[in-house]
Amino acid sequence: QADQVKQDILARERQTQLDLEKRVKSSIRTMQIEREQLKKTYEKAKAKQVETHRAAVRQAREEYNNRLRASREEIKHKQTSEIEKKDQLLELERKAKDQLDSKLRN
Repeated sequence: QADQVKQDILARERQTQLDLEKRVKSSIRTMQIEREQLKKTYEKAKAKQVETHRAAVRQAREEYNNRLRASREEIKHKQTSEIEKKDQLLELERKAKDQLDSKLRN
């Protein structure tokens, strides 16, 4: 009788231990899945942020080039001396470069 009670207690303890191990493994598996999902979400957000930044840089450079090209043409057709034209072009390029640098920093 006493041996049977001991056997029952041991069996219940083993079963409790097995149930606990199953729950722990299940929790670990769930955490791993959640971690992978968070990692994927982060990577997607980071890729989107990088692409948005690259697009903004491309657009800023394109605007810079267009503005510079148009202003150069305007200066070329002015009725001023070549020295004045060169001075104006240099000033224009300096200002445009400063604007581009400022945009790229922000």
